[in-house]
Amino acid sequence: MNATRARILRGVDASGHGAGQAELVMRTRHRHLRLMMDRHLALAGPAPSPSSRPPGTVDALAEDERDFVRQVVQVLETHRLAGDFEHLAVFATPPLLGRLHTEMPARLAAILIAERPRCLVHLPEAELLQAVCHDLGASEP
Repeated sequence: MNATRARILRGVDASGHGAGQAELVMRTRHRHLRLMMDRHLALAGPAPSPSSRPPGTVDALAEDERDFVRQVVQVLETHRLAGDFEHLAVFATPPLLGRLHTEMPARLAAILIAERPRCLVHLPEAELLQAVCHDLGASEP
């Protein structure tokens, strides 16, 4: 997971084999950033400088990131409540690991078996499964 994209592998057992369940992919919508940019462009006129950063950009990005982390945690919690998994391993950029842990309800955090400061969202599906299994010490599929 990074600040804009999350991939959730489901049905991976201790041996590293998948149960054929579809991977979930989530992307942020950058809602706060788009609103801020729309307001800035409306006020700035037709030709803003490409090097100028609109005021509030950092705040809008931080808000979008917070919202995205909350959405990912909500999806995970919904699937936990449905009994879709009993264990959870999280791979995310280092700053996001802390945010995810802060947002997790206690029952979701209780089934967390691993947290790795590593972003794997760019990998193809087969390589993603191999990387996860390798990091978790499971035999690769």
